[in-house]
Amino acid sequence: MNQSNVKILVCTHKKAPCLNDEVYMPIQVGRLDVDYDLGFQTDAEGINIGHKHYTYSEFTAIYWAWKNIKDIEYIGYCHYRRYFCLNQHKNYPREALIIKEEELFKIDFSTDSLKNIFSKYDVVLPRKRIFPSNVWKVMNSCHDKRDMQIVEKILEKLHPEYVQTFNKCLKKTNRLEQVGILITRKEIFDRYCEWLFSILEEIEKNTNFNENSLHTGRKIGFIAEQLCPVYFHHHNFRIKHLPIAWINPNETNKSWFRYHASNIKSTVRFWFNI
Repeated sequence: MNQSNVKILVCTHKKAPCLNDEVYMPIQVGRLDVDYDLGFQTDAEGINIGHKHYTYSEFTAIYWAWKNIKDIEYIGYCHYRRYFCLNQHKNYPREALIIKEEELFKIDFSTDSLKNIFSKYDVVLPRKRIFPSNVWKVMNSCHDKRDMQIVEKILEKLHPEYVQTFNKCLKKTNRLEQVGILITRKEIFDRYCEWLFSILEEIEKNTNFNENSLHTGRKIGFIAEQLCPVYFHHHNFRIKHLPIAWINPNETNKSWFRYHASNIKSTVRFWFNI
C-alpha cells in the first residue's frame, strides 16, 4: 500500500507527544477556543465547524477531514492518547493495551499491515467494550435521559431504515465499539460523514445544552461515538476489530484473571438484569 494514499488524523487539543509522519497527521481541535497554536493543522481552516468544538469535541476534526482532504484512498482518525495496534500488538487479547507516554514511540504503529487488512475488510474499528448493562442505559446514566430519546426520534425522521440497527447496537447488547476511532476507504468515510453529520446537526437543534448532565458540553461528541458502529453494522461492512494502545497514566493493564472476571461479571449482570 502506497503510504501517500493513507492519511490518519491524530486529534489533539493540547501539547502532547503525537505520531507525526507521512501517514499520521496531528490536527489541533478547538483552535478557536484557545490562544495557543500547536503548529499542526487545525480544525478552523478551510471548510470547517471549528467553532462547534465545545459540543462536537474531536468530531470537528473529522468534519474538517471530510470536507478538505482529497485524493487519497484510505483515511482514518485516532486520538493523541489512543491509537490502533496495527502490528506487533494486534493479537493482544484485550480491547486496550495501557501504555505510558514514553512508550508511545517504542510501539510499531506503521501502516504496513493495512494492505492485507483491506484485502479482507472494509473498516477497522476498536474491539468491542463490554458494559454491565446495555449501551442505552449507560448513556442515559451519563447524560440527560432525553438526549438518547431525541437521537432515536431524529433517526426515525431522517433515516428510519437505521432504527432497527440502532436498537440492536444500543439496546439489545452490552458490547459496543465505543472509542470513536476508525480507518476505512475514503469513499466509505465520505458516505458515513454525510449520514453522521446530518444527524448531529438535528440533535444540536433539539438539545438544550444549558440543562445539567455529566457531560453537557461534549454531549454531541459522545453521542457521535455511539452512532459510529451503528452505521457500519447497518451496512454489513466487513469489520476488522483491533485493540488500541491507550496512553493512560491513571490505569494499568489488568491481569488475565481480573480482566476476564470483570467481563464475566458484566455479562451476567446484563443477561440477568442485576
